[in-house]
Amino acid sequence: MKILILGAGQLARMMSLAGAPLNLNVVAYDVGSQKIMHPLTGEIYTTTLEQAISDADAITAEFEHIPDDVLTLCCNSNKFYPGKAAIKTGGDRALEKSLLDKTNVACAPYQLITEKAHLELAVKTLGKPLVIKTCQAGYDGKGQWRLKSDDQIEQIWSEMADFIASGTQDAPHSIIAEKMIPFDREVSIIGARDKQGNVAIYPITENEHTNGVLTLSIAGKNNTLVEQQAHSAFTKIANELNYVGVLAIEFFDVNGTLLVNEIAPRVHNSGHWTQQGCHCSQFENHMRAVAGLP
Repeated sequence: MKILILGAGQLARMMSLAGAPLNLNVVAYDVGSQKIMHPLTGEIYTTTLEQAISDADAITAEFEHIPDDVLTLCCNSNKFYPGKAAIKTGGDRALEKSLLDKTNVACAPYQLITEKAHLELAVKTLGKPLVIKTCQAGYDGKGQWRLKSDDQIEQIWSEMADFIASGTQDAPHSIIAEKMIPFDREVSIIGARDKQGNVAIYPITENEHTNGVLTLSIAGKNNTLVEQQAHSAFTKIANELNYVGVLAIEFFDVNGTLLVNEIAPRVHNSGHWTQQGCHCSQFENHMRAVAGLP
């Protein structure tokens, strides 16, 4: 069986390794070079993206920031999992917040910003301090500001305005301001959903960060109430998206109440422990789901 992965980085390599014992032949599309390649050896193929889509039995992705035209081509084949809506939502915080509101899954109070008046409204209605994040193109702590006092507004708005102005009509840029939540810890839930809607969820992982980058994940330090909240959020979001594959959700734990911080429609770095800590890793379960295996 042939699997095409959009993206040719670390996660694609790990998926390829997990797929090999299942007799899944994996090739990757490098979004940067626009080349089809082998994710392990780096061999470049002469195959076009269109040919790779035609040859594939299933298509998936290792990250969210994929050009819309590439997503559309893959979705039109009816082979792409977890689907265009899931990938677009994972790559745009405005779409992500809309999904959370629709599914009634709790997150921090927020304000969408496309002009200076929205920033001033956020300061007035949400209070200070604020965490301000780009809706598009931000990751690992990049594309973020902390607003703690009114005298920061002009400088932060100047930087935000540059990002908003860099958008286009087809790909507009926006920003979200969130009330800063004094959380106890960050946790994440990783689960897999197959084409029939069956779900398997790993234990919650507690995450530690250094300068906004995940450096340590510990599984198993949780109570039943926290697990129930995480499982409920996972099920609501995965069902709404008709999701197929592995989905990760990051939460703030505030005195035992979970608020969603971020959704990742893919295998996730807080789940790397599943390679040695579980009978079936997140990478194997993702490949099983998209390939139609149990």
